[in-house]
Amino acid sequence: MLGKGGRNMVKKKDVPAMIITILLIFLAAQWSPTITIVVTVILFCVLLLLGNFLFEFAIWKDAKIQWASVGNRSKRNAEQEKQLEETESDQKWIMENGGHIWIQNKQNMWLHSYYMESKIQSSRYVILVHGYNGQGLDMAGMAKQFYERGYHIIMPDLRAHGQSDGLARGMGWMDHFDLMEWISCITTRFPDAEIILMGVSMGAAAVMMTVGEPLPTNVKACIEDCGYSSVWEEFESVQREIFHLPAFPILYIASLICRIRAGFWLQEADCVKQIQKSQIPILFIHGEEDHFVPFRMLQKLYHSAPSPKQKLVMEGAGHAVSSQVNAELYWSTVWRFLGIRKIDLG
Repeated sequence: MLGKGGRNMVKKKDVPAMIITILLIFLAAQWSPTITIVVTVILFCVLLLLGNFLFEFAIWKDAKIQWASVGNRSKRNAEQEKQLEETESDQKWIMENGGHIWIQNKQNMWLHSYYMESKIQSSRYVILVHGYNGQGLDMAGMAKQFYERGYHIIMPDLRAHGQSDGLARGMGWMDHFDLMEWISCITTRFPDAEIILMGVSMGAAAVMMTVGEPLPTNVKACIEDCGYSSVWEEFESVQREIFHLPAFPILYIASLICRIRAGFWLQEADCVKQIQKSQIPILFIHGEEDHFVPFRMLQKLYHSAPSPKQKLVMEGAGHAVSSQVNAELYWSTVWRFLGIRKIDLG
């Protein structure tokens, strides 16, 4: 479950830098072995500290300095602010009318989800997955859309988020194992359930990673909104933007620390490799002005999917605001993809 870890650990573009580093250490050792050993040990200790800082900055829930502070930088206009107010109203609606579900995963973590039961008899379920540093309630606006079309709603708090257990964020990878637990929870109780997976940002990565696993036929489709192609590429992009540093060597050290402290290598958390194994339809959505999860990742993801697929490019949309920038286009595309019409709930 914790990943194979041994495949593609070294990225091809970092090989020259690694070779040069090894040669420099070898040449220095010929000149002065003692000094070389001392300097190498000191540098390695420094790299360990920097790698641990990067790990905690991005993944550790209780870190003093966190990546969350550099999240969505998109400016919102008046219309988007209005939609955010509506989302708060939807959250209140969920809290007043919905319920709570708890399950225990294979690592003995207690995972929490908000639940909203459809007013009509229905076999339709949607699992809505929030983004980085969020919670299930963040998906309340989307939940309302699905509720109006007869869906039962599951909005989990990912591990280390909301009310769920955990100290390390799963970055979509560990979370996708938990999503399979939620799917099993539904299908065990309702064998005829038809399930849609939908996620935003890190939640989108989680649902894309999930579709690469053997899934029951109950899972009918996946919708991902602004997910990254891999955790490694996303971290590399953010590290370059914030710290102006290349991946080698710090990101490799951070990956080792992540394996020790969080249970997975950064390199194995790869959405592209997972969706290459997908057998269900996928709708890819991405804002054209998204710089946090670079827009270029959309093409890489889309072309990797062998299953039936569609994509929606949202003009003028930054990170995770596509549904707010043009709600009509966004939802009409979603319903057309799913072949769903609005239902009169009375």
